[in-house]
Amino acid sequence: MLGKTQNAILQQVEQNITQKVDPSMAQAFERIVTAGLKVMYDPRTHPLMVKQLSKPGDPATVAGEGAGALLGMLYKESKGTMPIKPAVLAAQIWLCEGLDFMAQAGQIQITDELVANATKSLLSHILQIFGVNPNKINQAAQVGQNAAAGPGGIVGGAMA
Repeated sequence: MLGKTQNAILQQVEQNITQKVDPSMAQAFERIVTAGLKVMYDPRTHPLMVKQLSKPGDPATVAGEGAGALLGMLYKESKGTMPIKPAVLAAQIWLCEGLDFMAQAGQIQITDELVANATKSLLSHILQIFGVNPNKINQAAQVGQNAAAGPGGIVGGAMA
């Protein structure tokens, strides 16, 4: 366990995320997670986390946006040198920490559905941070579908 998460569902999610880390990126991942947790729990910045996680609205969205904002802040602070893949995985750890904090405060009940929705919110926020809007994602998906269905594609070609 990397952080302070006490909920069994979130601990399992954190374990699954940690197992996805490429061994060559393990040190970077740990440094990024640690930096984020330091910001989340440092007495000087902790009130910011409490304020974010106490916002009105859908708890999954609130938590996802908070973890995404933390990633954006740390990425900016690194002047763009932070490796993206371990940073995104680290943001998922911070998301679990935020959800656990909300659960301990009695704001939410942790469920698989809540975690899935919060993860979607986080990933959407991360894409926005890096300038990828939903239209670009849909366009890329459409290009991929067309390539798969067209001549020589998975559906229309030799792979069919």
